[in-house]
Amino acid sequence: MSNDLKQKTALLTAYDVDPYRGGESAVGWNVARQASTSIKVLLITRVNNSKNIDRYIAANGGIENLTVKYFDLPYLFRFWKKGPRGASLYFYLWQMFIPFHIKLNKYNFDLLHSVNFVADSFPHFLWWFKKPVIWGPISHHEKIPKQYVTKYGRMVYVKDRLIWLVKLFFWRLDPFHYLAKWKSSKILSGNSSVFKRLKGSSLKYVPFSSSAVSSVPVSFLKSENQTFSFLVVARLVPLKSVDLAIEAFEDFFKKNINANVELNIVGSGPFEKKLKELARNKACAALVKFHGHVNWDRLQAQYQNAAVSICTSHEGGGMSVVESLSYGLPTICFDNYGPGETVDTSCGILIHDDGYSNSVIQFSKAMTILFNDPYLCQTLSQGAKTRVENHFLWSHRGQELQEVYSSILDGCDK
Repeated sequence: MSNDLKQKTALLTAYDVDPYRGGESAVGWNVARQASTSIKVLLITRVNNSKNIDRYIAANGGIENLTVKYFDLPYLFRFWKKGPRGASLYFYLWQMFIPFHIKLNKYNFDLLHSVNFVADSFPHFLWWFKKPVIWGPISHHEKIPKQYVTKYGRMVYVKDRLIWLVKLFFWRLDPFHYLAKWKSSKILSGNSSVFKRLKGSSLKYVPFSSSAVSSVPVSFLKSENQTFSFLVVARLVPLKSVDLAIEAFEDFFKKNINANVELNIVGSGPFEKKLKELARNKACAALVKFHGHVNWDRLQAQYQNAAVSICTSHEGGGMSVVESLSYGLPTICFDNYGPGETVDTSCGILIHDDGYSNSVIQFSKAMTILFNDPYLCQTLSQGAKTRVENHFLWSHRGQELQEVYSSILDGCDK
């Protein structure tokens, strides 16, 4: 690491930051932490994130090179925001007014980094400053294929398409989005579809997965007589297509009627009742177990007891996929922009989307292959751990950030 970089300061803005949570909260926290290993970091985040951040910093005696500041808009601009309701609009406004907060407080910095909401349809406004700007990691998911989303009802389909139109508006018509894309020195891309939608100079785009773990858990032995458990970890929403996992497990069960197997579904969401009703009407009903939302200790136990991970999601990323791989779980998923760019043939089985009915059959076949071939299962299990160790540790993201920061600042100094 360049000694010059140690003397520089990066100002990071991140809407969602929490050292004790997963998902986007974990991305905000870990990007800031990893950045601070190579450069001084001034992190600006929302006031409601302060409790857990301050608790973590107090418990660890401070974080070297990391200073956290808090900013929110006045009550007039946020009284209507209740949880997820209005979050997107408030996020846009929060980003828009951050430059005023920075100017008012006269912060000193050498570069800016908009960690963002892991959403490439919302622009940052850090281009106001005549300093190099990094944007990301940003990502999105493509439209949920019609055959999958209509399983949840016509109105769900309409809502998904309306959300897609909103994304298209920001990508193509929002002038601030164009400015963010044009003025950014580098754009950290969560998957390859980001470049497809945002376009522009390919030299700006740096592959940077927002899915990562801190370490790979120690291996442990499983009993030979243990039930062969297929595991789904997902929010119970149409994007995840958990109904497809249930249908595939039903098809698998009918062809392996005496198998000692089960399907464990971990997660909660608005479609939990609908999915439970679907499972109750299947021959495999007694083997499908819903666990709801669980704490980290119980989730770890599920990963440890599982044999294979099933991911039927259409999203553009997915922390649970990397977590599953880190526990050595061979993973069956779609060959798409999200999980399909995390899993490869060394650690799982990729399913090409040929429509809902064919996908049920292909997922079922993959389940049968892994259930009947212990050697392949063990090979893919080791491959899963190796893939995470080589590509999906947060320490790797830290090294990537160091390279990006160095290349930008070195260019500015010349």
